[in-house]
Amino acid sequence: MLAFIPMLLIAYAYKELNASNADCGTTFMWATRAFGPRIGWMGGWGRRADPRPAHP
Repeated sequence: MLAFIPMLLIAYAYKELNASNADCGTTFMWATRAFGPRIGWMGGWGRRADPRPAHP
């Protein structure tokens, strides 16, 4: 339950970002815009390296 609230807020942030910009929704895109291409690249590959499926 403790992890639910931050995840809910992150999901809401992605929802709002998708409403304002059709070219978004990926970790790479938003990390690159916020912190630069190096952090975006690491975030994108970190998400890709996660063995869990993105959508169960």
